Amino acid sequence: PRFPHLFANSGYTLKELELSGILHAKLVFNGIDLSAFHKDESIQKSEKPLFLYTGRILEHKANILLLKMYKEVETALDGNCELVQVGQQSGSYFQRCKAYEKELGLKNARYIDLLPHADLNKLYNQAWLFVTSAFFETFSNSHMESAACALPTLSWHIGALPEVVTHKEPGLLIRPIDENQF
Repeated sequence: PRFPHLFANSGYTLKELELSGILHAKLVFNGIDLSAFHKDESIQKSEKPLFLYTGRILEHKANILLLKMYKEVETALDGNCELVQVGQQSGSYFQRCKAYEKELGLKNARYIDLLPHADLNKLYNQAWLFVTSAFFETFSNSHMESAACALPTLSWHIGALPEVVTHKEPGLLIRPIDENQF
């Protein structure tokens, strides 16, 4: 083979490679540092519902869709909630997200740039729910970090997410792109 050592980071990715005719790849899952990401009983949950997204702010992560769905939640809870998106704040898609947030009139949505692990662990422990709206995931370190912090997850049932999130324990995986369920 042209690439004698090829690795897939999920069973989903391995299967996709095999469907493409690449049969010699090996499965090696990503790992996270459990000393950095863990449930910390000394950190209290936020007073009002805090929905947390961590990851890249890119079109296939569908942050604009996340904002649209959060608007419904913010309205239903009379603004008594918050959406925090942690990720690199650059590029045209990030600017589109900021403009859409303003267009929606969101009161309690904010972005935080990349954080050290200790600060990110604190946010995972303060949050009520980890949320994503990505259209595509080969594997998700963010989901593993949130699980290590015992934070329930709400995500689409796509790609490798069923390998990381167990439906109803404590995550919820819903049919892809059914905004009414989200």
